[in-house]
Amino acid sequence: MPPSPDQKPLDLSLVTICFNNADIIGRMLDSVEGLVGEIVAVDSGSTDGTIDILRERGASIVHQPWLGYVGQKKRAVKLARKTWILQLDTDEIVQPDLARSIRRLLESKTDGLAAARLRRVVWYRGEPLRHAWQPEWRTRLVRTRTLEVGTAVWGGREPHDQLHVSKNAGRVVDLDGVLRHDSFETFDNHLGVQLRLARRAAQSMEEDGKPASIARLVVSPLTAFGKQIIGKKAYRDGRAGWLAAGTAAAGALMKHMMRLERAILADEKAGETVETSPAEPMSYTSGTGRPGPSVPAAASEPPVSPTSYSTQEVFVTSDQSDVPQDAETTEETAQPEAAAETGDEQPKKKKKRRRRRKKKSESKAAEVESSDESGDADIDIDDADDDRSGREKLKAVMPVSDEARKHVFNTETTFAELGLNDKLLKALDDHGWTHPTKIQAQLVPIAVTGKDVLGQAKTGSGKTAAFGLPVLHQAEKGVPFQALILAPTRELAIQIRDDLEELAKHTKLKVVPVYGGQKIHTQAKKLEKGPEIIVGTPGRVMDMNNRGLLPLDKIRFAVLDEVDRMFDIGFRDDIKRILGMTPKKKQTIFVSATLSEEIERLARQHMTDPERIEAAGGSLTVEMVKQHHISVQPWDKRRMLHHLLTHEEPDLTIVFCRMKRTVDMLAKYLDRKEIKTIALHGDLTQGQRNQAMRDFRHGELNVLLASDLAARGLDVDGISHVVNYDLPDDPDLYVHRIGRTARAGREGIAWSLVTPEQGNLLTQIENLINAEIPLKDYPEFDARVEPPENWKPEPQPGFQPVVVEGVEAKGSRYEQRQAPVTEKLSKEELEQKFPGGVVPKKPPKRSMGGRVRTGRGKR
Repeated sequence: MPPSPDQKPLDLSLVTICFNNADIIGRMLDSVEGLVGEIVAVDSGSTDGTIDILRERGASIVHQPWLGYVGQKKRAVKLARKTWILQLDTDEIVQPDLARSIRRLLESKTDGLAAARLRRVVWYRGEPLRHAWQPEWRTRLVRTRTLEVGTAVWGGREPHDQLHVSKNAGRVVDLDGVLRHDSFETFDNHLGVQLRLARRAAQSMEEDGKPASIARLVVSPLTAFGKQIIGKKAYRDGRAGWLAAGTAAAGALMKHMMRLERAILADEKAGETVETSPAEPMSYTSGTGRPGPSVPAAASEPPVSPTSYSTQEVFVTSDQSDVPQDAETTEETAQPEAAAETGDEQPKKKKKRRRRRKKKSESKAAEVESSDESGDADIDIDDADDDRSGREKLKAVMPVSDEARKHVFNTETTFAELGLNDKLLKALDDHGWTHPTKIQAQLVPIAVTGKDVLGQAKTGSGKTAAFGLPVLHQAEKGVPFQALILAPTRELAIQIRDDLEELAKHTKLKVVPVYGGQKIHTQAKKLEKGPEIIVGTPGRVMDMNNRGLLPLDKIRFAVLDEVDRMFDIGFRDDIKRILGMTPKKKQTIFVSATLSEEIERLARQHMTDPERIEAAGGSLTVEMVKQHHISVQPWDKRRMLHHLLTHEEPDLTIVFCRMKRTVDMLAKYLDRKEIKTIALHGDLTQGQRNQAMRDFRHGELNVLLASDLAARGLDVDGISHVVNYDLPDDPDLYVHRIGRTARAGREGIAWSLVTPEQGNLLTQIENLINAEIPLKDYPEFDARVEPPENWKPEPQPGFQPVVVEGVEAKGSRYEQRQAPVTEKLSKEELEQKFPGGVVPKKPPKRSMGGRVRTGRGKR
């Protein structure tokens, strides 16, 4: 329905999910033209032109591996930025009468209104059917705030298509007009749709850990058929109704046939690759822990998306298991063999306890892809630590404002002009990227020639792709250990691995991360297969090299991300040692957002005539970040943070603290204030750190309390606010902290809580970034002039000297001794203090310094 000249688009976001829907999505988009102000689509790997249609309409696109219907729709609505959301499937058309009703509703007074239901009618060959596969009324128009606070959720017998709104959220009204479901053009057409949906439903069952069942193969189609014919009276539509019921039954049948087929393939594969012991037969458990076949993705079944993951795995409890085990389990698994030799039976209690521990570790990998012989990714159960499960692999292609184009992107060139090969260009095109960022446009053409490069660019400007694309362009398939990429933190190493895998998906190059916190055996198995690219942290890279698992003498490309952090005091010796073991003839690429003269001097010692590229230009911080500082007394900092989180209502927020104890303290405080948070710092286990990042990425909790562990390189979609609860002692860290928001041309806000004693530190930060950080005042905040009685100053980082009262302080024995003062002593005191009258005028030339020889160590 084309809009009239005096009608403007509403404050309304259209959200949809799609996968190869080019034949029908255009009609849906035409029906809402002029009605919606924003289009958001989550795509699961379309290759038929669906993406091109969406781009022509100016849609915001997110490429997301299939997470199930509910997961995809949750992901879609989180990206909406308008006040209202209209959720439609690609085969649904808003009729003109319904469009007019939506416009009248949203242009009227909507206070107290939470959602609206739309009347959905199924059509066959241009005629409406009197029945429907799903309930006739759908809650599809909902206020965004209602979804954000959780008062509107998907649920019911068909949760992917029923949005239930809590009574406490407000009124829900029914709109006049028709929402036309129009994909059932012919039986052949609709059967194809049902089979495609069956494939997705089978994958969702795998993710939920539901085992394949012959009973379901029989009962489910009959239930689906009876639901249409009897429950919804499809027989009243004559032959069309029977056809509709038949397609529903066929879809249900195909879904469970796929599940059984994958179970058979899993059994055959397990029988080929795992030897069983006669004393202990091989058994399987499903993801739920109940007996039954466990099913990986079928090798013959094409995935829904190039980056989708199957969530099943084969778990073997025999002694010849391929599952990596640590020292504890290795010792225990050796005992049954010893028992067999001596004739003694292994105690059952200990055996069960070992199995429980194994099942516990298996449950952590419920969302990890099972590796197959033909697959490119060799993933085992410990890859749950890699934060892979459910993480969106491709970044959102959001409409870029003119301001962002000016500061971030180089619109005068394209990736095709940078000298990259066709496979990389295809991956970039799949993501929807056409124009490179400024650092990419400058660094990539030089790096692809093999020249050493030292690059500096603002945070969020695409440095990972800037160094990753040249490495992938020059790397050769089948040559192991030819590229080494070092990162300062585990989380950043995992993120770089994810980004490079996406860019390399058409090149078949393998990227393996090595970092602390994950089992050595897990990473050793991957390194044994000779991956081309290694991404790691310095400590684990040296460990693997010492074990003989990671040779460094064949490295052709050495990359240091966050090079200023890599060459500081903590990492300097490790980096020198690692680079010293690599060949002198290699290409080095060092990048960072901040680069001091000292760091540049150290970096150049490991490079050969490097090209210096600086794409920062003026301020080191991104122009799209709105920065403010808030003056507050130390005793009011917690209250001010609570005031910001409750009054400003930020969407996705990171709160940075200097110390780990402050992170934990704030987490407890905000929990008492009923603000749910996630804590992230170095004292957490790797599993806890990955879970924190996973929850934050998926938006399950909106506030992340973090030490500076999260300040380096992490890219999480949708971070709207960064709060510096403590100003960093190093002004460079401020740049990296606020760079977590306003990434790739998006906008963001950064607040800093500044106490009166930190005025000089704020000035140093302003001098570094070459910009003023204005004051933001909150008159409504009840600031306290005097500290409360129970307030204690916050502990300062570093070593705190211990003061012992009541004991005379003595100087250090290593301090230079001074000659005694004798002018004020009487003659009697001199006689008593210095018998013989000899008064020393200076300390002895040599002093034992309190060290004496002992007989320790002598035999």
